Amino acid sequence: YLVMTKRTKKVGITGKFGTRYGSSLRKIIKKFEHKQRAKYCCPRCGKTSVKRIAVGIWKCKGCVTTFAGGAWELSTTLAVTAKTTMNRLRRLREDAQAAQKTEVTDVKKEQKTSKKARK
Repeated sequence: YLVMTKRTKKVGITGKFGTRYGSSLRKIIKKFEHKQRAKYCCPRCGKTSVKRIAVGIWKCKGCVTTFAGGAWELSTTLAVTAKTTMNRLRRLREDAQAAQKTEVTDVKKEQKTSKKARK
């Protein structure tokens, strides 16, 4: 029977380029193409079924949701940084509003107790 042989030892997905473009550039391309063709975890349903459709367009086969993302990866480092910053600022704002509400209720309680003491 026929046995398939291993076609490439080191070059992997960049074997299509042959000896062209130099080894360093082929290694860089290999890294990007592995990221591009990998399956990612869906931020909505949690399945590892998000694949790249086109540049910056990613689709989950599990929940059939389309996402906008990076060209090579689902989420870029800049997008992750922006998202965490927005969440941190939102949390700070909510904490400040909650603290302000407790201050207002404390002031109202003090006013009520002072009115009772006057009577």
